[in-house]
Formats: sequence, C-alpha cells, structure tokens
Amino acid sequence: MDTITLGSTLATAMELKERGLFAELPVGFDDFGAMKGLIEDIAYRRGVGDELAEAACAWRGSGGARAGDAVQGAGVRGVRAAGAVGHGLGYAVSNRGACHINGGYLVFFEALGPVNIDPLTPLAKPALTVFQQNTLEAIAAAGGCIFTSYAVIPDVPSWAVNPHGLTARIANGALKLTRFVLGSQGKMSPNGMPFHLPLLPHSLAVETYTGMKMNLGLFSAVGERGYTLERLFNLREGLLADEDALPRG
Repeated sequence: MDTITLGSTLATAMELKERGLFAELPVGFDDFGAMKGLIEDIAYRRGVGDELAEAACAWRGSGGARAGDAVQGAGVRGVRAAGAVGHGLGYAVSNRGACHINGGYLVFFEALGPVNIDPLTPLAKPALTVFQQNTLEAIAAAGGCIFTSYAVIPDVPSWAVNPHGLTARIANGALKLTRFVLGSQGKMSPNGMPFHLPLLPHSLAVETYTGMKMNLGLFSAVGERGYTLERLFNLREGLLADEDALPRG
C-alpha cells in the first residue's frame, strides 16, 4: 500500500464527505482514531474501503473531478504546491503527475534550503524547473537516488544567514537572474555548461568512473532526452497537455 496515495485518498474522501458527496464515509477530518479501521478496510476491500482501494481521485462526478489532491492521478506528497509557484509548476508538468521524484524539488529553493528564491515570483521558475527535471532525470539514469542531489548541500543555520537579510536578498536576486542562462535549455549546446557543480557531483562521478566526456551541460542533455521520451510515451497513451494542471485549492 502506497502511503502517499493512501493519505491523498483519505483526504479526498473526507473533503468529498464535507461537500455532501460521500455521506457513507464513516470518518471525517476529526475522527483520527477511526482512520486505523478504515485503512484496514481499504487493505482488505471491506465495505466502503473497496471503493477507496481504487485510489481514484476523479470520483463522484461534479465537484469530485478536481477535489482530490492529485495530478494525473498521482497523489500530492507532503510538500504541497500552495505558496510555491515553481514547485507547483513542477508538479503540473511532471511526467508522473504530482510525483515527489519526477516533479522536481524547486521547493528546496523556494522554502526549504539554505539559498532561497521568492516563492511567489514567476521569474526564473520555468527555467529552474526544467533544469531540475533534466538534472534529476540524469541522476536517475546514472543509477543514483535523487536524495543524493540537494541532500548533499549543507544546511546553513538561520543565525549565520538571516533569511530576510542582505545575503538572502542577494541570493534571491542571483537565482532570478539564472533565467537568462537556463532559459536557453533545449536550444543550448550540450557543451553550454562545460563545468561540474561542486555540490552536485554526479556529472563528475560519471566522468571519473566511466572515462566518458561529461560536464553539466552533457549531463543535463541526457536527462532532457529521457524526460522527452517519457512525455512522448504519455502522449501516445492519451495524456495530453490538458492534464498538466494542479487540483483546485
């Protein structure tokens, strides 16, 4: 049983109950103790749990199609897109819906990491989203876990860098300016970034261990090809651009 899908399914069902569209659901948001029994009902497909086991977020006709916290049928993980423009964009255009692997981690720069960009500005968000999609796709193709990406960047305690101070404002401005470089992705020569990033060592690792010519540009190009192939597969299966949307609310 997938824990992310389970959580999204329960939240969707309880929201539908509040809207009067799922009156037979035996629990609500305030019935935490009863959820354990409902989870067991889902596992064993007992009663209403049989319907919930399908984990369908486009339930119940009117009002239910976008009531679920899901994109392309994939439940949104713990990090929601509300208040983070780039992270929402990553979820919306991900090849696997609101996937915490395929949707990118721009929220790292918008809210979680030591170097932040204004989460509400659209500036540079498309370019940074594409860069992350390509880079994380390449890390996966190289056999690595994406948690070896931003997880290797050391945290900076708030007492050392005030998130509202001068250093934070400079970092915010610098990240916005990346749109002028990263915005040419897809048209950029694979040698357009002929260097390795010290805190993102995967391209250097591939070059070191295989002897292949590799740099950040070539590495990103590998990820872009993989991401494009996934999108072509989705198009063949009928997942069109209309599906690249976030749930209401």
